[in-house]
Amino acid sequence: MPTTRRLNFTQRHSISQQMAAIVLHSPENGLAHPTFDAELDLSPLNLPPDSLIRIEAHRGRSSMRFDWGSVSRLAPPLDRSLHSVPFPPRFRVMALDADGSGRLLALGDKLTPRWQDERSSLLEVEFTSLGMEVWRLKFDENGGNPVLEVNKEIENINYAVRHDDAFRSLILPEVLRSILTRALLVERENPDDGEDGGNWSPWMRYTRGFYHEDFPRMSDHDDLDTTAIVGWIEGAVAAFTDNQFRARTFYEGVMRR
Repeated sequence: MPTTRRLNFTQRHSISQQMAAIVLHSPENGLAHPTFDAELDLSPLNLPPDSLIRIEAHRGRSSMRFDWGSVSRLAPPLDRSLHSVPFPPRFRVMALDADGSGRLLALGDKLTPRWQDERSSLLEVEFTSLGMEVWRLKFDENGGNPVLEVNKEIENINYAVRHDDAFRSLILPEVLRSILTRALLVERENPDDGEDGGNWSPWMRYTRGFYHEDFPRMSDHDDLDTTAIVGWIEGAVAAFTDNQFRARTFYEGVMRR
C-alpha cells in the first residue's frame, strides 16, 4: 500500500510577519485576478541553505500552493495569480527539509498581506454578497481585526475600494468612527496603555499618528465620561478626514446641480 507523507513538526522555528512580508498586486494588463510577491528574509533562523520554501494562500477550505525555491536560492514561480482563493486571503510560509521527508523546519502561519500601493492595512476587506447594501463593517468577537465587507455584485467595486479617493472618502471616516466607538465605548480600550494595551492598540497607535489631543482623563475604566469620549472620537475622525481626504472637493460640483 502507498504510504502517506506527513509533515513532521518536530523542533520547528517560527517565521514572523517581519521575515515574510506578503505583497498583493491589483489586477492589471488584462489579468482577471490579483497576484502577489513575497519579501522573505529567513536568515535569523539559521536554516540549512537547501531547505525548501513553500508558500500557501488560503481562505476557508480553498488554498493554493506555490514552491518558492530554497533558503539560499529563492525562486518565485512565474504564475502567482490568486485565481482559486476567495478574498481576503491569508498566507503561510513553510521551510521544509530538503531530504524529502516533509519535516517542517519553520512555519509562519496566518500572515496578513498588504497591497503594493498601500501601507500595511489594519482593516481587512472582504468582497461578498450584501443585497442592496454597498458596505458594512464586521467585528470579530474573538478579538481579530475588523473586516470591511463590500458588495461584490457592484461593477468595479474592487478598484473603487482600493484606489478611488472619492469613494473611499465616503466610507472610511465612518469606518474609523465605528471602530473607535467599539474600542473606546463598548470594549473600553484605553488609548494611553501603549504597545500592550489590548486588541485595539494598533488602531490607537494609528489614530495617534494624526490626532494628538489628550484623551479624556478618568479615574478608572468603570467611570467613563461618555460625552467627552464621543467628542474625542469626533475630533479624531475630523483629523483623519482632513489628513486623508478632501471629500467636499470631489462632490461640490454635483451638490450645486
